[in-house]
Amino acid sequence: MKEDQIIVEIFDRENWVVEAAPQIGPFIEESDKHLVMDNDLGKARFELINIEDGLFIRYSDVTLNHNVLFKEHGRKSKAKFMVFEFAFHGYPEGMTLSHFPDKSLSDEKNILIYSDNSSIYGNFPANLHHTFLTLYVSFDWLKRNFKDFLKSHSYFDIGIETNRTFFNKMEYGVHFEKTLEQLMSRSYPLELRKPIYKGVVLMIVSEVYYRLTDGAEAKYSMKKEIQGKLDELEQYIKDNLEEEISIEDLCKRIGFSKTKLHHLFKDYFKYSMYDYIKFLRMQKAKSLIVGTNLGISEIANKVGYNSVTHFTNLFKKETGLTPTQFKKGGYTEVFEGLRNLY
Repeated sequence: MKEDQIIVEIFDRENWVVEAAPQIGPFIEESDKHLVMDNDLGKARFELINIEDGLFIRYSDVTLNHNVLFKEHGRKSKAKFMVFEFAFHGYPEGMTLSHFPDKSLSDEKNILIYSDNSSIYGNFPANLHHTFLTLYVSFDWLKRNFKDFLKSHSYFDIGIETNRTFFNKMEYGVHFEKTLEQLMSRSYPLELRKPIYKGVVLMIVSEVYYRLTDGAEAKYSMKKEIQGKLDELEQYIKDNLEEEISIEDLCKRIGFSKTKLHHLFKDYFKYSMYDYIKFLRMQKAKSLIVGTNLGISEIANKVGYNSVTHFTNLFKKETGLTPTQFKKGGYTEVFEGLRNLY
């Protein structure tokens, strides 16, 4: 880690401004919903706009004078919000979501859609300008406003009704840019601002969801009851990655024969049961290496491997690097390397 690098950590996205303030001040303007900064760290403007229960917007415009290691921690319990992130200049090279370390976030002109039980880690380098508009849409709000859509597209119930993480991204163009200009406008009278913002968010979420449905129905065409059982089985696997997990035990838990579960599992998760358990263990290992200071042997144990050598060999086969090499050099080098691993 570079000597002039500063660490900013956020643990509660709903109180982002309050948590960020003591870490990045002093400010020219300051409240619990609004910050304007011009100090040694850089220039920035942050704003949190509560539109209604379960719906708020975060606006961030930042140019930094120092490298900043940014860690926004995900919700530890079941996800409450779906996050729609517009990064107008792209994310800095090497930003990653904890549950999806193999997915690059840095492409320009993309909308990121993810559940708030994922953390974001990465390095914001000095002297680069970044602007973000982030919509936080609670699942209760989605169920109120997209009731018919969710009935017709059970794929999206996965994030709403279970603990599963969700991530997708799509390109946006002029159509979205014009819509976003309305969310960023301060020219509306105060009494009209919130209803106009809500209408714009409804348009954005509708457009995103209908574009995401292409091919989704084929992927998740099985009965919702079966999806629910498989989701519960996946959660059991995630909760017990440090234990020995047998296929026989999984069959008993779900009440299906080995043959039936094999076919359903492969159709739903696109992995065999054995490969998916290994995949989840490697994903968790990457997140622990990147997001904690645990030793390699501790991480191996936490993902179900008693032998550090066996764990190291599997990890190297998966990533092309040993766990030590993966961590070596601090966050900056790790994140910059992630894009080239896959």
